Amino acid sequence: MPDVASEYKTSQNSKQEKDKAEELIEDFNRLRTDRGVWESHWREIAERMYPSHKDLFTSNGGNQTKGDKRNQERFDSTGVLALKRFGAILDSLLTPRNSTWHRLVPNDNRLSKSKIVQDYFQQVNEVLFKQRYLPHANFSSQNQLQYLSLGAYGTGALFIDDEKNVGGVRYKNIHLSQLFMQENHQGIVDRVCRHFCLTARQAQKFFKDALPKQILDDAGHQPNKEYFFLHWVIPNDDIEPFSLNFKGMPFTSLYISLTEKKLLSEGGYNTFPYAVSRYEQTPEEAYGRSIAMDVLPEQKTLNEQKKTLLKQGHLAVDPVILS
Repeated sequence: MPDVASEYKTSQNSKQEKDKAEELIEDFNRLRTDRGVWESHWREIAERMYPSHKDLFTSNGGNQTKGDKRNQERFDSTGVLALKRFGAILDSLLTPRNSTWHRLVPNDNRLSKSKIVQDYFQQVNEVLFKQRYLPHANFSSQNQLQYLSLGAYGTGALFIDDEKNVGGVRYKNIHLSQLFMQENHQGIVDRVCRHFCLTARQAQKFFKDALPKQILDDAGHQPNKEYFFLHWVIPNDDIEPFSLNFKGMPFTSLYISLTEKKLLSEGGYNTFPYAVSRYEQTPEEAYGRSIAMDVLPEQKTLNEQKKTLLKQGHLAVDPVILS
């Protein structure tokens, strides 16, 4: 006879997972609705200063046409070039690749006087710098994208995770169109939801048999068909202090498929994996404000002036002739 108690327990777990997935999907939809004003602002900036991002702040941003032209709203390149310079200046001043710009030290200043402790931290600094700039860590390129996001939108984020099958860390810039966040009572970002897209083949490689049947079937027949997923990282309010798995970690990680609203995996982190930075914050706003927002009126004026000059030039060389 089957183990009835075991089957009941499995059924209960499935229901709990379904309820948890639905609750987090509702939270995501609420966050997406609440920031509609922000997205219209970011879209205006992208059209004029970051044209490759022009269509990302839309409801179907993940399904945009790959390789299409996105500079129709841009007649003046001042903002685009200034944003590139902004990113280059931050990179050279804050994270120069030719010098060790980070330095770990002990919390207790008395330990800093010990030669053994000094040697230890020197070795740790060297290892950290080497790991960060390994080719597969991808720090340099992703960090530069974060600087550009700070300059354009005022908010940038790096996702720091383990590099699978290689070891070490892997950095990934998370575009603001995918990032939804909340602060705690101290103004620290402690809840992040990432809304992202994977092909059926990519999803199968990542989540394996945990995927809904529809995606597993498409992985064999339509491997390039795209599906949307959520990655929630939230504080673990029910830490089990002596647990050796993710239940004993301060942050809970949950991957959810929007297809069938299924919880795919549950894990945890000892430190918050999304490094979120804001260029400038206004009180009671979680998202940052940028220097591009300050100069957006001038950039719009330059665009309109250039457009007017082009129209005037066309009329001058090819005037209207009445017959």
